[in-house]
Amino acid sequence: MSKTQLESIADILPPPPPPSSTGNIEIIIFSLILLIFLSLVTYHYRSEKQQLKRLIKKHDKKIINQREMAFELIRFLKKKSTLANRLSHKAFHSQLQAACYSRNGIDQRIMEKIIRRVEKWI
Repeated sequence: MSKTQLESIADILPPPPPPSSTGNIEIIIFSLILLIFLSLVTYHYRSEKQQLKRLIKKHDKKIINQREMAFELIRFLKKKSTLANRLSHKAFHSQLQAACYSRNGIDQRIMEKIIRRVEKWI
């Protein structure tokens, strides 16, 4: 082959990539996707925990009553509906329903027990 033919072929072909980036693209993309996934999971976990802590503070300061607290706890547990088939979860849910719809609410000790149980699930 003559030099002119080789030059015309070289003009058509793209330049070779630098040696430092040849095998690292997959690793960089994988680590970027993993980082995004972990940050989303962490944000979701923290946000539920923070919401529950703020709710407990409001309940402790008597800003919200037991009925409102029970409604909020039911809202939290609807997100965690994987335990819905267990008998203990059904009994727990019925305690929350009783707290929501009773005129006097439930005992403070029972409400604290319910709050601790929700903290474990979230």
